[in-house]
Amino acid sequence: MAIIPWRQRSRSVSPVSSLQSEMNRMFEDFLTQPFGLPLVQGQASTVATLVPALDVKEDDEKVVVCAELPGVQREDIQISVDRDILEIRGHKQEEQKQDGENVFMVERSYGSFSRRIPLPSEVDTERAEAHMEGGVLTLTLPKTEASQHRKTIEIQ
Repeated sequence: MAIIPWRQRSRSVSPVSSLQSEMNRMFEDFLTQPFGLPLVQGQASTVATLVPALDVKEDDEKVVVCAELPGVQREDIQISVDRDILEIRGHKQEEQKQDGENVFMVERSYGSFSRRIPLPSEVDTERAEAHMEGGVLTLTLPKTEASQHRKTIEIQ
């Protein structure tokens, strides 16, 4: 049973201010909770959602996207480009539990993920390349001819 501290309501505080204070307190309590919570009866639970971190770089000829995907196998990743939207989807497989093994804590994320990002230029998907090394997916997306000849106009 949890013990919740009693807070006396002040009559001079408006109900909206009181509600806002309670909401702020709830968020502060939630954000300060430790993430390494003990698990009940060896049951594993996912602590965080798997969201790959991305870097997007651009030069005159290409757009390069790097995504961190540690522990994800190449065959579990799907990449698609629809107009100027890049989508990276995949699935990180959970490691199999060995017989007689008791799980004390699970902090790594498993499961499906998806990232959709707008690209800074139109790209030629026919000449696109993807490489995976050391848990980092690198996409090289050559720009279309039209986007390579884009001109910046200065205001006079």
